[in-house]
Amino acid sequence: MSGFLGRVLSRLFIFVGIAFLCTIGLAATLMLLIVAIYFAFALFLSPPLAALAAAFCTLALTAIVVLIGNGLLRSVGRAPKRRERERPSGSLLGDVLGPELIDLIDRHPSKMIAAALAAGLVIGFSPAARAFLRDFLRR
Repeated sequence: MSGFLGRVLSRLFIFVGIAFLCTIGLAATLMLLIVAIYFAFALFLSPPLAALAAAFCTLALTAIVVLIGNGLLRSVGRAPKRRERERPSGSLLGDVLGPELIDLIDRHPSKMIAAALAAGLVIGFSPAARAFLRDFLRR
């Protein structure tokens, strides 16, 4: 593949590969942590009790991580549900102009990237432009 889609897919594959390797590394680290906990308990407990204590410590650590993650997810909150009948004007505009804009983007990719960056700069820099766009898209 060549072009923009090829670059995006190659970056995606690299990201997935790195995420996979990080997951394997994290799993290996956690296994070594469990072994270290076992050996720490094995100094003063019998081997079966040390294994049981290490398992309970691992479960406690997992429960703490799950509770922290659950609290973080609840603090973020959920987006309010919208009724199907109320479609913002931005989505109607996208339905009407979407195919034409996609064709225009395919014909002039570098100009469209420059235009998107300029629009992002204007929206990010100007509070008035940001408020106008927000109000326009909420209609």
